[in-house]
Amino acid sequence: MADEVRPYRYCEAGCGVVDQAPRHTVAYPPDSAPTPQGLIDQAIDAASQISPQAVKDVVAQARKNDERAFHMDCHAASGQCIDGTCNTIHQLSPGDNVDPGQDLDAKDKVLRDDKLLEFVTSGQIDHVGVEASEQAAAEQAAIQEAEAAARGGETA
Repeated sequence: MADEVRPYRYCEAGCGVVDQAPRHTVAYPPDSAPTPQGLIDQAIDAASQISPQAVKDVVAQARKNDERAFHMDCHAASGQCIDGTCNTIHQLSPGDNVDPGQDLDAKDKVLRDDKLLEFVTSGQIDHVGVEASEQAAAEQAAIQEAEAAARGGETA
């Protein structure tokens, strides 16, 4: 894995950073969640300051119309992480936590790049997906229980 070259990508949460940091990639039906052109233009401009390869990688990412890629800390802070994985990873990581809604400029507060990749692949968080799924299921069950109680109260 040390020899693997990660592509340059921009963060679709809107932070404007182009880098090789690990991302939470979310699949969408084709053309259902287009990236705003302004963000693509900003990313291409940022990539042009890095290298020609960064520009190629960013253009390739912009052409994909069925997935979006987010820095995990930006995704957590924006409240857009649909399964809570990004929040959980940063709660478990040895860096300072990013709370949902926290200022997206707090990039020095979390693990990024090789340190985040090392942490994610270390096996310390193999249970993250399971915990996030269990939490989502518990929240859904609580909602359904409350709705059932409300319906029962209406008919009684």
